[in-house]
Amino acid sequence: MTHYICNGGCEGVSGVPGTCQAKDCPDFGKPLEQCDCISPKHTTGTDDELSLDAEITSGDDDDLTLM
Repeated sequence: MTHYICNGGCEGVSGVPGTCQAKDCPDFGKPLEQCDCISPKHTTGTDDELSLDAEITSGDDDDLTLM
């Protein structure tokens, strides 16, 4: 599932391209990076755990979500 992340420390995740919206983040206003990992939480674990993470966090929410 393609999503977009901030690597500035705020852990922002969005379903659409954009910029970091966390004013206290060092990367505020910088473009989010595309990520195609299976878990929007960017966790490690077994394939079953990662699939469960993806099911729980998937949806049509286009807003920036801190995880």
